[in-house]
Amino acid sequence: MTDPTPTPNFALVFDWGNTLMRVFPEYSGPMASWPEVADVDGAVNALEALLGRHTMVV
Repeated sequence: MTDPTPTPNFALVFDWGNTLMRVFPEYSGPMASWPEVADVDGAVNALEALLGRHTMVV
């Protein structure tokens, strides 16, 4: 059975630096060439909770 209450489908737009991925101020240039990368605390859990409920773009 489906929920009769319509849920609005909207897009969530995320910025990359210090929103999803931690910015290390000691590095410059593309993050792909940094010697280390790390996600922001809670970013993975938040994205997993939203997965399938909304369109998400970075």
